Amino acid sequence: MAKNAGKNKKPRRALHIGVLILGIYILFLGIGTLIGEVGALVILREREAIVFIRIVMGLVFTGLGIYAVWDSIRDLWPKKEEAPPLQFILTDTAGVSSSNVTPERLHEQLSLVSEEVRPVTLQLVTPIPVAELGELINVTYVHMEDGWSLIAVCRQDGGIQVRRKQADAAGAEAVLTALLAGRLPDLPAWERLEAAPRQRDPREFQLSHRLILYRDNGTSDHEFFTERDLDLAVTGLADRTYQKVYVQIGTAAIEATCKDDGNIHLRLSILGHNGSRIWQRDGMPNQARFWLLQFCDGSLFQPLSEDWQIMDS
Repeated sequence: MAKNAGKNKKPRRALHIGVLILGIYILFLGIGTLIGEVGALVILREREAIVFIRIVMGLVFTGLGIYAVWDSIRDLWPKKEEAPPLQFILTDTAGVSSSNVTPERLHEQLSLVSEEVRPVTLQLVTPIPVAELGELINVTYVHMEDGWSLIAVCRQDGGIQVRRKQADAAGAEAVLTALLAGRLPDLPAWERLEAAPRQRDPREFQLSHRLILYRDNGTSDHEFFTERDLDLAVTGLADRTYQKVYVQIGTAAIEATCKDDGNIHLRLSILGHNGSRIWQRDGMPNQARFWLLQFCDGSLFQPLSEDWQIMDS
């Protein structure tokens, strides 16, 4: 699935021959007119009105010719691709996650931090590449034994890279606000913390993992899938291509459906020794996409946010 779903066709660059030929013709016509009439004006000292009119026409033809030539070849010019806008999810001091992240909301939450409340975490829906460290996935402002610190978590092939920087609330706000604007801190210069190695590529989910997509005309079952497939699955739910998405990881599973208001409803079930426990939660498509990724890499359970409502099993 990943191979086919991940392909995006790029528009072909084309040379517009007809426009190019017309542009060259108009360009030479304009230049020729200019040379002839300017020569008549300077050498023959003609001062008739028609000479000035032809000079203006020559300038117009030259300008039109240059534009036509450029218009015919500009598709061949390499274009700088714009990076997609950054999207974040903020988990506040009450443990509530929201994609409505602004500098004002960051300031409000950082002013509430204390040892008695939850840490403030800024999670990236789309990880940002970081030199030497892989991809930045979240930054948390948390109290440690030696004071308050920013903890940055990056994922890299085969493992997790964790960096720490001690900071007061004002310093943390400066770093996180800059991150909202797309300005990365110098993470490689931060203090390194040891993290448990990952045994697999965090972007690929295998083993006892399973993804089932439900359509009107049937289902498609995948034992191997990637982050890209999860992204497309949530997009399919939002645009009603899929009626339901089912993701199973070992003895845990999530069912995702789209509600009438456009939000995604997630139903999480975990099988234990005493039977199944079931939780549910609603969120916007970007939030649902992020929770499904957390579910697949195991970080969703560290621990479950209080916003997950417990249901009867």
